[in-house]
Amino acid sequence: MFSDAFKQPLSLYQVGLKRQSISHIGVLSFFCQQQEKLSTLISQYLHPNEVKRAAQYTNDRRKQSYILGRVASKLSALQYFNSHSPKFIEIKSGIFNQPMIEYKGFSSPELSISHTNSVSTAMISPAGHLSGIDLEKVSSSKENAILSQLTPEETQIVRSSTSMTFSERLAMIWVIKEALSKTLKCGLMTPFKVLETKDLRFTSNASETIFRNFSQYKGYSWFIKPYAFGMVVPKNTEINIQKIM
Repeated sequence: MFSDAFKQPLSLYQVGLKRQSISHIGVLSFFCQQQEKLSTLISQYLHPNEVKRAAQYTNDRRKQSYILGRVASKLSALQYFNSHSPKFIEIKSGIFNQPMIEYKGFSSPELSISHTNSVSTAMISPAGHLSGIDLEKVSSSKENAILSQLTPEETQIVRSSTSMTFSERLAMIWVIKEALSKTLKCGLMTPFKVLETKDLRFTSNASETIFRNFSQYKGYSWFIKPYAFGMVVPKNTEINIQKIM
């Protein structure tokens, strides 16, 4: 499904969200910074208020993350709104630092952003249809940190599975938990063990789960070498992802 997501600077996907007889459409983007300078991306994509916020960052890595997250958001938003003016779309932050879209009086759709190194991703879904995504580069150096946030049952499932490598499986469950925290709009303020998965199943390069304490949601993750990508949507929503660019 996402096998070539990082083989080009931009990949766009239409996310079909079906609930019984009602269908919605969301947009998912992956953006890989290549030769573009941050100053070029700022001038091409950022709203004037975003330019001011970017200038306030003194840490280069955090500044890069902010800018790339906004770029991925704009790329999803342009497709979602059928617009050609990224600088007229502003990505604001809510009281819990959750991203919010402001654009020409539209009812603000749901927005979830993630970024790691020079790669960013953003997903837009209709207002009220809560969803979240997360992206993480797989690394054996993160194993102990992730294990410390798992329950004994989750640890047993990850250790006993034979699909993918141990580091990949850990990253796969991590991005699902992160995506759930974003769906709930609580971020890292909620202990990860509260976000415990239930009936987690791994396949050759993906996983699927529900949640012990949040039974109204379900989570998916995919291994897109060298990254793990996670998505959480309402439990009764069927997803259908199709590449459009």
